[in-house]
Amino acid sequence: VDPLTGSPVETDLHPHPVYANAIERSAIHSYSSVARNPAGAVTITARGTLGYAVHREKPFTAIGRLLVVWPNDRFDGRFLAQYLNARVSFAVESTGVPQLTGPQAGSYEVMLPTNLPEQQAIAAALSDADGVVAGLERVIAKKRLIKQGAMQDLLTARRRLPGFLGEWEVKRLGEVARVATGGRNNQDKDPMGEYPFFVRSDTVERIRSFSYDCEAILV
Repeated sequence: VDPLTGSPVETDLHPHPVYANAIERSAIHSYSSVARNPAGAVTITARGTLGYAVHREKPFTAIGRLLVVWPNDRFDGRFLAQYLNARVSFAVESTGVPQLTGPQAGSYEVMLPTNLPEQQAIAAALSDADGVVAGLERVIAKKRLIKQGAMQDLLTARRRLPGFLGEWEVKRLGEVARVATGGRNNQDKDPMGEYPFFVRSDTVERIRSFSYDCEAILV
């Protein structure tokens, strides 16, 4: 374990990753001197968030509620992982925390080309698309950090935009805006309503009459 970050570290004596029941593709629990599973196998999350499949390119060990699937010589593991994530929805077959067993997973039907090279070509094309998406996500994450830094400076007067001078003032929120609560209930919504009806969810409902006719911030 890295003493600074607390993250597991690969060494010459412990080169094989150990994966637990996590939905992050790169989440590594630890490293081991031996690997119980061969390269090319697929892991499937089997507790909590069910059915997230990852193709493992190197020998590894799986622990916890993580199922391991070894494709036969007619099935490409990369294709299988893509197919499971896109086309198979594992049902919750237990009460409490959702769990998935090997027999349950093995009972699901999958459709595949009988031609192995076609499976490999499909998997390669989708993997390339994943790479593009991952690259864009890294760019977005970098831009988000840049914005966060700019917010820290610009919203605290630590840094000023060109052309602006003068001191900032401290005001109570009630001095610069009118603060009120919504006076409608969820049962007032009407799918045929003319106006947007904002409730405590991401879904914007409709309503036949409005309460406010102004620019506002919803919290």
